[in-house]
Amino acid sequence: MKTGIIDADSAAQASAKLKSKGLFPFELSQDSELTSGKSKKVRRKKVKKSEVNAFTRQLSTLISSGMHITESLAALAEQGGHSELSKIIVDIKEKVSSGSPFSEALADFPRLFSTTYVNLVKAGETGGGLDEIMEELAELGEKQEAIKSKVTAALAYPIIMTLIGVVVMAILFTLVIPQIISIFDNMSESLPLPTRLLISTTNFIHGYWVYQLIVIGLTFFAAYRFYKTKKGKYFFDELLLKIPFVGDMILKVEVSRFARTLSLLLNGGVPVTKALDIVKDVVKNSILSDIIVAAKKNISEGGDIASALKARAVFPPVAIHMISVGEKGGRLEQMLLNVANSFDRDVESVAGALTSILEPVLIVAMGLVVGFIALAVLLPIFEMNLMVG
Repeated sequence: MKTGIIDADSAAQASAKLKSKGLFPFELSQDSELTSGKSKKVRRKKVKKSEVNAFTRQLSTLISSGMHITESLAALAEQGGHSELSKIIVDIKEKVSSGSPFSEALADFPRLFSTTYVNLVKAGETGGGLDEIMEELAELGEKQEAIKSKVTAALAYPIIMTLIGVVVMAILFTLVIPQIISIFDNMSESLPLPTRLLISTTNFIHGYWVYQLIVIGLTFFAAYRFYKTKKGKYFFDELLLKIPFVGDMILKVEVSRFARTLSLLLNGGVPVTKALDIVKDVVKNSILSDIIVAAKKNISEGGDIASALKARAVFPPVAIHMISVGEKGGRLEQMLLNVANSFDRDVESVAGALTSILEPVLIVAMGLVVGFIALAVLLPIFEMNLMVG
């Protein structure tokens, strides 16, 4: 027994297609989620970026082998079975079959296919190199996912360690330490300074933990609401770029994304002003996005990209110099690609350095806290032993 989805205009045609493949249908039914006009409202499942990258590469292979776009889409839809992406591919195929350009059909699913993706496909349709464009889009998506994974891996360890440390400290100060320091209740005046500090800290945390949680929650909520404003996002984006190591890594990731996407768009025949307008939305940091907007304005007024990027002193000088050389030599697309490849390598090295630096720092910090607690508990015990002796 097999189940799956097949693209056909009618149940009879679906049955004939299945029989031609040696499959005899036991039951056929139309998928209600694929009916025109309802698909967007019904779909709620998330499609992974890796699935979109795989679809793009497979479509490139099928088109380059000589298959028509509608046949290629139908084959990929059948291959995916009942997956959410397969249903979307069927919807796209129906739009293409009814006369809509492939790029317009993709534009109906902006969460899956970005403006960059759609514009490059449109350029491929116009220029006749759709298979090559799809291959380049697959490589772009895979490289961005690879860099994202490296950055996530570099930041995950310190974040997890910090959270574990906070939880452990909270348990110690609320449950364990109050039990230990209760033996010092009648010795408050003769206790050493570390012990008195530990007792004061423990009493404060243990006695007012509810209010502390409320304050922390309200602080995070206020920060989130502020971040959602234009001014707030600008403030946090600027702050992120100033954090040692982390800011450098974020900047390199954004510059790589900017350079690689712009290179692809220019290679695809997209005008430079329109390409910059698209790239400003690809970049996640609002500081860099504003600089790209300024570069577009400079181009419109007869200037160049490099001088606009240099004005704010945020883009790395090496990237600006390479872009300037590319503009003057008529090799901007290749230079942008060189910038992207260079900064991708830098991100890998910075991510490795970040992990190797933060790991011992966190261990030392937790060791100092535990050491202070041990010292504060043991000092009065040693003093009592000396007095008894």
